[in-house]
Amino acid sequence: NSKSWQERLQCIYETSQAGPFTKANNNFERLAKYNINNDFRKAVGLIREMKLAGQKIDPRTYVKLIRMCGNNRQSHHALDLYRMFKQEGYQLNMSICRSILSSCCKGNNSEAHEIGKEVLSDMRSQRLSPNAYMYRIVLSASNARGKVEDSLYLLEELKNISPVVDEKVSLDTLKACLVAGFWQESLVLLEDLLDVTEPSIQLYKQILAVCARHGKWQPVEKIVESMSLHEVRPDEEVWNLVVQSCCKAGEWKLASKFLNDSKNSGIQPSLFAYNMAILACEKEGQAKPATLLLDRMITEGIKPNQQTYTAAISTCVRHGLADQAHILLQQMKDFELQPSVETLNKLILTHKLHGEYAKAKNVFDQFSTVGVQPDAGTYVSLLACCNNQSVDIQTINNLLHEATTKELSNTFAYNAAINAMSTCGYTKQSLNLFESMTENKVNRDVTTFQVAMKACMRSGDWEKLLQLFNRMRAEKIKPNKFTFDLALLACEKTGRWKDANEHLESLEKFGIDLSASAFCSTIGALGRAGEWKQAVKMLSSMYDHGVTPDLNSYNAAIIGCSKAGQWKPAIQMIEDLMIVGLRPNVHTYAYAIASCKKKGNWEKALQLMRDMENLGIKKNIHVYTAAMSTCCNAGEWESTLKLLEQLLRDDIKPSVHAFNIALKACREGDQAKLSMKLLNDMSIYRMNPDVVSFTTVVCALGDRGLWKQALKVLEIMKSKGCQPDIQACNAVLAAFAKSGEVSGAYRFFERIKGEYGLTPNTISYTTLMSVCEKSGDTEKIDTIFSDMSAAACQPSKVTFLTALKACKRNGRWTQALKYLSLLKSNGFEVDIKLYNAAMQSFHEKGESEQAKALYEEILAMKVVPNATTFCYLIQSFEKSKRNDWKTVFQILEQMKDQGISPDLRIYNAVVCVCETQGAWIEGAKRLTDYRRSIGDLD
Repeated sequence: NSKSWQERLQCIYETSQAGPFTKANNNFERLAKYNINNDFRKAVGLIREMKLAGQKIDPRTYVKLIRMCGNNRQSHHALDLYRMFKQEGYQLNMSICRSILSSCCKGNNSEAHEIGKEVLSDMRSQRLSPNAYMYRIVLSASNARGKVEDSLYLLEELKNISPVVDEKVSLDTLKACLVAGFWQESLVLLEDLLDVTEPSIQLYKQILAVCARHGKWQPVEKIVESMSLHEVRPDEEVWNLVVQSCCKAGEWKLASKFLNDSKNSGIQPSLFAYNMAILACEKEGQAKPATLLLDRMITEGIKPNQQTYTAAISTCVRHGLADQAHILLQQMKDFELQPSVETLNKLILTHKLHGEYAKAKNVFDQFSTVGVQPDAGTYVSLLACCNNQSVDIQTINNLLHEATTKELSNTFAYNAAINAMSTCGYTKQSLNLFESMTENKVNRDVTTFQVAMKACMRSGDWEKLLQLFNRMRAEKIKPNKFTFDLALLACEKTGRWKDANEHLESLEKFGIDLSASAFCSTIGALGRAGEWKQAVKMLSSMYDHGVTPDLNSYNAAIIGCSKAGQWKPAIQMIEDLMIVGLRPNVHTYAYAIASCKKKGNWEKALQLMRDMENLGIKKNIHVYTAAMSTCCNAGEWESTLKLLEQLLRDDIKPSVHAFNIALKACREGDQAKLSMKLLNDMSIYRMNPDVVSFTTVVCALGDRGLWKQALKVLEIMKSKGCQPDIQACNAVLAAFAKSGEVSGAYRFFERIKGEYGLTPNTISYTTLMSVCEKSGDTEKIDTIFSDMSAAACQPSKVTFLTALKACKRNGRWTQALKYLSLLKSNGFEVDIKLYNAAMQSFHEKGESEQAKALYEEILAMKVVPNATTFCYLIQSFEKSKRNDWKTVFQILEQMKDQGISPDLRIYNAVVCVCETQGAWIEGAKRLTDYRRSIGDLD
């Protein structure tokens, strides 16, 4: 019993050499040997074999093997043994729990803290009380893995069983809280620590060092206050750490405050502290505060170094303050400081914002004068300055060649060149360069695809952009947030909502957090595709994914409703976004008002404008044009013009589009003269009327038959440099048609082809035919129709209807049937209106037999005749040479069968037929009997 377990195992091994053993004994013999040789892998493997063979393993063996694994930092093996121990049904004891916890703490298992929690939980379930040592082990593992919430819980548990907590454990937990951003909890832990520990500057330095290393600036001010409260005087190192903690987060204001506090406490800020403060300014592009800090250093007798000026020049990059950067470079030379290649590269980048490549090149030319050798980053910086069309493609290619010869990955250089080409407008060349990377054996990375996709975005080639995104995934390159955003934007622009949904679902698979912008693009894609219900549904689902909708998300959904003309859900979303604390903007209301346009809900549109005024949202031109369009579509021309007047009173610069809507409203309201006045008023507001403006006015005048005024507007249009289009010319033709000016119409038709250089279209020929039809010049209609066919101009139904109506005059029924045949051969479906127009042509010549044949065709074609059909059919008997007045009464009976009631026209036609054929008395009697039979007489 006094022997150690190793000695006992040695005895077992030696005894095993004396004689034969069973299989079980042989296994224990091997296990003893593995233990002696510290061969934990074979020992654990043997334990598994023994378990599979159903052999019982002593609990002490588990404990010993777990300790052996722990000593060898093999926590995963120790965990396997621990779980086998539990499966055997053995009772936990303090020894095995201590062993497994120790092994987890020493091992490299990333889930060590979870194992520790599991063991502590098992102990509690078996009514074992973990001791302070065990809590400290698990707490250390949680701190090491950054599981701060677990650490805080375990620390509280530890305090319950041990009032005095080890200083190292508390300090480690405090540091873990700082790193994880639990700075309020870290301040509480600091106060608890100071209650049991003597405050010292070293303690504070350890805490501040963590803040500085991880850029945790939030608790620093409170830590400095704690030092003052506990009468610990900060030294230079403390102030350096305090200012450094602000550097990474770009908290330049707080860094400047700490510099002042340092000086006020009697500690002169060091060069390091000033450099850190200037670097904080660099993070936020704050050039002016950085320059002031630099001047203050010099005033206080602190000589800046190379790092100081490099950081100060870097602050000028974001806002393109190149002149300020050059002044700083000159100061650097005055202090006899040699600029580094990094300093000069930053100086080059100050010319990027304004695309000043020539000035950037001048900086590059100074490299040799100051004895600095350019590196690959220099050429990449020059490429970044190539961002306007003044830079030629050869310059970019030369820079790429220089960059690839330096110590820089070719991928980085190609990325910069692709971006430069696309920014300068060489989209095609940038994509060609992208493709050439395969031939040149240059690897692409996610940035390569990103800049190529941006090139497609700049040129509006959304299809190509999506192809690049799919290709990137096919090449097993992991997309980043920016490439996903570009792909989702392309889906939005093209209305590919299914692809957008797929990309949105893929974000989390690639470890990218779902964002409001990603949802916004997907909602926009749904809206563009007309899936407004799905867009509204996705907006609501954002909360389910832990993303709070922003105003852009709501606006995207409202746009979808606007395109579909769904004003009710659009207005409901305005109410919803205000409930969640968002404030609608002018775009929100512009889209909501536009949603009223499709259904002409002009009153609701005006109400939305009043709501804007109540909320203090200033209206813009888009709001007014949306409201004007809604009123115009609803036929409210007066309201449309009032909105234009209000727009002008609100001192909003009008647009040509706004005037065009007003002009369209004038036409709809038959206000031709008012449209002329508005056209003249456009010049007062320095608006140049476009083709739509002039054409709308011409159409308004044409509708009234005011051909002289229409011609005058057409001449003004031409003098203003607006080439009249065929629509405007057709409107003038329509004006001639209204006023019956046949000769004028013919002359103007020739001017369309000659003076205006336009090709007459179907409407042009049809309008000219209409002029002839109204003037009775029916013979010319056939000529016009022939000219139309010769010009390869396809006639419309209206064309045939006009030609058929003209056949009524002079009883040109054979021509009418010819047009009817052409109508069918052109693939048109002949409706009752066209048949009726042809039926009219039989009256003049009394072709009743032809009329009856056409009526039979109507029935055969399953076209439903109407009262007009029967009227024209009966009229064809009036001048018939046959004595067939009795047939008209048969026709009346057919009308009765068709369910059509005769009207006054039909009765008059029947009377005329009976009178012309000398049977008016008998006809009148029959007609009276017929009317009585259908209940048409009292």
